[in-house]
Amino acid sequence: MSLHQVQSTSEAHSPTTPDVFTGATGRYLRIAAMAIVSTGAAFLEGCAATKESQPPANPPAAVTPENALPLTKMLSANLGKYHEAVQRSVFIESAFAGTLSREQYVLHLQQRVLMHQELDRVLAEHAAGSPEITAVFGPMQKEPLIFVREDLKACGGKEITEAAALPETKAFLQFVRELEREDPRLAIGVLHVFFGGITNGGLQIGAAIEEGLPGVSVKYYTGCTGYSEFKVQMNTIKDPALQKKIVVTAEQTYEHILKMHNSDPFKPVAEKQQAFMEQGLEAFAFPERAS
Repeated sequence: MSLHQVQSTSEAHSPTTPDVFTGATGRYLRIAAMAIVSTGAAFLEGCAATKESQPPANPPAAVTPENALPLTKMLSANLGKYHEAVQRSVFIESAFAGTLSREQYVLHLQQRVLMHQELDRVLAEHAAGSPEITAVFGPMQKEPLIFVREDLKACGGKEITEAAALPETKAFLQFVRELEREDPRLAIGVLHVFFGGITNGGLQIGAAIEEGLPGVSVKYYTGCTGYSEFKVQMNTIKDPALQKKIVVTAEQTYEHILKMHNSDPFKPVAEKQQAFMEQGLEAFAFPERAS
């Protein structure tokens, strides 16, 4: 800023300016003050320009198959809240409280047969063209469908058709088919939720159901093993884009499971309604007994 500019600025000062800034001395004080301000502003502008011209110290590295996080770690980091929600679901709480009825258990198994059946169909039909599916869908991952069918038969229940399924089950089956149309490999996210769930928390769930319903078969929850091997195979999937989609699919799968576990047929009812509810569930789960 030139002396002429400073002088022009000072001359525009308000008439109410204190006496210290009037007269010859005041004029020089104003000139000195404006010079300090001008110098400070230039210094700050210079700092800003220097900062903008400098590249980031450590720019984030792009995620590639070589440096991608293990898929199971990504799943664990994103699914914890769903694990807690499932534990608080009506079906699971009833199982641990010993209030789950035999008819509700049979109904649950019937829905699981349909769900595993459709999931296994998608994985089996597309395994040949997908090394990712081939890696994770082996003999141990096919056991849940075998065991849930055995449990249902042992309880005296029969398999039902999709037309007779609960609305939540129908929605889940449609969800799996939509995944198949988009990219069959996304069904791996569904597989992880089911297989990981029954091989990790299954023993406790099975024991609770068996304690509340002595004599029922719970092999679906207690007979499946092999999660450690499954985890290794899951972590061979290193494509970052596919990893993210599988995580999203797993989250969506949990949303479907929660809707199922909290649906009306699994909710406890008032004592005066119990007989009616059991009769309705029995007719649904055992249609051959209906008059």
